[in-house]
Amino acid sequence: MIRLFTLVACIVLCCTIDISAQITDLLKRNTNYLRAFPGSKIKVDGCPFLNKEWLPSIIDAGDDRKMSALARYRVHGDELEVFHKDRVFALDKSLIRSIKLGNRSFIVCYALKKNKEIPTKTYLEVVSKGRVNLLLRYGSYIQEGKSDRGLIESIDAQLVIKRSYYILRANSDIAFEIKRNKKHILNLFGEKALFVKKYIKDNRLSYKDIKDLNKIFNYYNNLEKKTSITI
Repeated sequence: MIRLFTLVACIVLCCTIDISAQITDLLKRNTNYLRAFPGSKIKVDGCPFLNKEWLPSIIDAGDDRKMSALARYRVHGDELEVFHKDRVFALDKSLIRSIKLGNRSFIVCYALKKNKEIPTKTYLEVVSKGRVNLLLRYGSYIQEGKSDRGLIESIDAQLVIKRSYYILRANSDIAFEIKRNKKHILNLFGEKALFVKKYIKDNRLSYKDIKDLNKIFNYYNNLEKKTSITI
């Protein structure tokens, strides 16, 4: 009985060490998480995180390397932070494929903004998955405050988190930013555009609302699945 307990303890210890080593391999640097806006000389209101609380997460580094950790996404700086051994680290994007952050799913890939020539590697939230993936990219900017003038109280600068929309086609390595208008979105669906257009009209969906866009892309991706099965 004692030998069995010792064997089980050794197995658990080995697994723990192995998982710890894998996480350490993915950690890039210790982030200055105590300061929301490092280097800023002005007072800024707002939260730099998409999720301020630490969430149970699954990190996929490819080659069957998956590990669990507590994590949160810092939009201001585009960093996925991991709480490990009482310290906060940032993951190295070049070593990550995807992350399950609580009940949200993210991938890491190159993204190309409108009117830009060079894509950048970033975290993108998966909204709809299929032949054409609908993705959300988060960014941030600091809105200038107003100084105290007479009877008007001063207003601190404010951190604003913004969202932009991208698509990633199957077998592609680069996600492209899209415009949320009728013409641009329908053009994404090629020969299925007429079916999608009818679906949008019948269900009174918006080309701008994220929940409606999710329904639109899910409908299209299901159409593609049915076509593949028929063929």
